[in-house]
Amino acid sequence: MINAKSVLSGKLFIPLAFAVLITVMSVLVVAYANSLPSGARTIILYTLSAIQLGCAVLVFLRMDGVSLRREFGLRSSVASFRLRAILGGTTWFLVMGMYFALTTRSGLFPSGIGAVWQLVYFIFLIALPEELIFRGIIMRALAGQIRIAMLASAALFSLLHLNNGLPMLPYYFALGLLLSMLRRSGLTIAELTIWHAMFNFVSVVALPAEGFRVSATSFNVVAPIFLLFMTSFVGWISSESTVPDEDELVEPEKPVQRDGKALAAT
Repeated sequence: MINAKSVLSGKLFIPLAFAVLITVMSVLVVAYANSLPSGARTIILYTLSAIQLGCAVLVFLRMDGVSLRREFGLRSSVASFRLRAILGGTTWFLVMGMYFALTTRSGLFPSGIGAVWQLVYFIFLIALPEELIFRGIIMRALAGQIRIAMLASAALFSLLHLNNGLPMLPYYFALGLLLSMLRRSGLTIAELTIWHAMFNFVSVVALPAEGFRVSATSFNVVAPIFLLFMTSFVGWISSESTVPDEDELVEPEKPVQRDGKALAAT
């Protein structure tokens, strides 16, 4: 149960205060950067992303129970096989979309070092800091109240994108709920980062380059509904079948024998 005493304790207050402050700071910095010429804006936004990443890593690693092997390994604790299969197929589709955009649209992406840098930017300077802050720090700090954790994570995630316009907030809130549900279902920070980065690339770069257009009104209404539907679907899939953590795959201790008689296990 979350109460005033627990919120004011260092273990809960510091991570939540960091998440709120970095979100508000980011909104203000992006708003200022948008008023600057292209070159200065790019430098400020890259610097902001690097600061977000560095601070998020430091705060996240200092939280109780954080395991680098678990968060950046190849398996999570309770994600279902079916959920992983669905996300694997989705990621494959996004990768193919990225490949098509890179290989068929001259000028869409810079070649050589420029292309590598763009991929690094989408993964390490956009998706990773956001996953560490909103699905890592917030959801671990509020782990005892999962519904509050998911709503807080989605709300701050949408606030981070305030500069994209008020009509876009429902979209980002719904996307934040979907990512929070994936986190609740057992996906690691690494897995969420890869999926998030591929989603960003296809929605921001590949689909617009291929002429995929919808009206702003349709997008702002249909997209949140679709993402909320996907959140419900993921919740249903993950509740149907889960894989126990390897730490749980331990044979129970055999009853202790005394005087040739086995004691019943309690």
